[in-house]
Amino acid sequence: MASTPDSRFYSLVITAVVAIASTAAFAVDRVSTVCTAVYQFACHFAASVPAKFAEPALKLAARPVEIFQACAYALRLAKRERPHLTPGWRMCPST
Repeated sequence: MASTPDSRFYSLVITAVVAIASTAAFAVDRVSTVCTAVYQFACHFAASVPAKFAEPALKLAARPVEIFQACAYALRLAKRERPHLTPGWRMCPST
């Protein structure tokens, strides 16, 4: 059976239409997957936000030992003796 130029053209057009439809279906599938993921993330985030604000932030009264230790450390740093450098002092004393 011999093929005519018209049948080759129609075959090419049908192949192109199928390729475009396949590409469009793949793109729609990817977009729907992304939209689903974003929707699930938004639902999870919306459900977790009230739970985060329901917890008390930082109870300073419940941690007096840590606050006292931090204050003592800061005072030790402030009170420590620092060396007094003279103009003749060098990083490498051998030179």
